[in-house]
Amino acid sequence: MINKDIFWNYDSNDLETENEEELATHVYDFTWQGIDFTINELCTMIKEGDLIIPNFQRKLVWDKFRKSKFIESLLMGFPIPNIFFSETEKNKYWIVDGLQRITTAKDYINGKFALSSKETINEKWRNLSFSNLSEEEKRRIKRTLIRTIIIKQVIPKNSNDSIFGLFERINTGSVPLNSQEIRNAIYAGPFNDLLNEIAETEIWKKMYKGKDIVDIRMLDAEVILRYFGLKNIVINSPPGLPPKINLKEVLNECMKNYKNIDPNNKKIFKEEFIDLLELIYNFLGAKAFYRYEKKEKMLIPKSFNTSVFDSFMYGFYSFYKKYDFKNNFNEIDKNKFIDIIFLDSDYQRCVQEKTMDLVNIKYRYETVKKALQKIIDEK
Repeated sequence: MINKDIFWNYDSNDLETENEEELATHVYDFTWQGIDFTINELCTMIKEGDLIIPNFQRKLVWDKFRKSKFIESLLMGFPIPNIFFSETEKNKYWIVDGLQRITTAKDYINGKFALSSKETINEKWRNLSFSNLSEEEKRRIKRTLIRTIIIKQVIPKNSNDSIFGLFERINTGSVPLNSQEIRNAIYAGPFNDLLNEIAETEIWKKMYKGKDIVDIRMLDAEVILRYFGLKNIVINSPPGLPPKINLKEVLNECMKNYKNIDPNNKKIFKEEFIDLLELIYNFLGAKAFYRYEKKEKMLIPKSFNTSVFDSFMYGFYSFYKKYDFKNNFNEIDKNKFIDIIFLDSDYQRCVQEKTMDLVNIKYRYETVKKALQKIIDEK
């Protein structure tokens, strides 16, 4: 079930910003090997920095009862499911799947929690911390073997793109990871910091979700990423574009290309984005990126729509720093603009259906540009 506090006030078709099914276009070649590590060895690898814990996984922590059931399984000698690592550097590994099992064992051994007192835990271990166990029981936990599958990408060379797919397909956490949470881990760096910085600005919060809503799933950062990822496609229309844009690939490529953006360009990117938000906010208000629907002869703002966001940001970019929308345009101009856009049945279709079809992306952008030009020409 969708948590409305997370996905606040979206169009229903826009709950996932990559809502249309996308085909995987890359073929990878992997080498892999299975190694048995003891719990004690895995704990040492984390301590010494040989295991890389993705940022988003740090938030996904088992509750005490689930931790207790896992420790009980170790004490009872049950086999533990395989865990998966992805090799990134010599003897350094991303934890693709299995983080909670490893950290639960480490925390229990280090005295961070005692076992649950619930009746479903074996009576002889209820409420016991690691220090209360017998020496034989301590050894049993530390010496438990976990089969670890270590995967390394061979083709394409000089790329870790496959890590993205591995997180999506292999991770078995109770909360399915969305694309931006994975990007946040894989492409950590100055550009990722930029997205998160913008997401924390007051102007963005006003226009995206409201001050009291916390987007813990990073969809706000993904919407911001769309602006930078699709900008060249929309504004410059380079030759050779496919009829349908694979949004996931475009966003991944954008994160990879700008991952280590230099401080000066990071500053320029941020200023441009914030300036555009302020320009649009001054003209259209906090609900500028909402899709409007006609009800009883009036257009009513329904909800935030990512395709409206894209087209407005790029449309206004065409007039960036050329016009003072705050002082030269009024409420009548605003209403005219909204009427031109949202009484256009083709525009409405293009922000709700087949949103990544190139012809629809271009139509949205051109419609906004023409509407703005019409308002400007009539002044």
